[in-house]
Amino acid sequence: MVGVIIASAPALILAATHGWATVAWTFGALVVIHQLDGNLLQPLLQKGMAAIPPVLSLFAIVGFGAFFGVLGVLFAAPLTIVCISAVQTWRPAERGPGSRPGETEPRPPAAVCDR
Repeated sequence: MVGVIIASAPALILAATHGWATVAWTFGALVVIHQLDGNLLQPLLQKGMAAIPPVLSLFAIVGFGAFFGVLGVLFAAPLTIVCISAVQTWRPAERGPGSRPGETEPRPPAAVCDR
């Protein structure tokens, strides 16, 4: 987030040597490029790398940003991956009742002691 501002400063200073119209066009181009990169390209790449749907990534940025502010926005993608991993680990998969992870068939019910 801050890197974009720092990286755009030289371009805007150079554009200022050609007039305010050039500064406005340069600023507009930088905003459009940043928005396309942050809201389209990065979520699509994250989907391919971490199997997160791009829409979930965007909602995570908004949600974590609403709850935790700037730090929530910065850590939205890693926190989303942690949450998804935790849910996949702790949620029982589509197995029958009484089965354990790694078993192919459900266990029979516990035997009652016959006397």
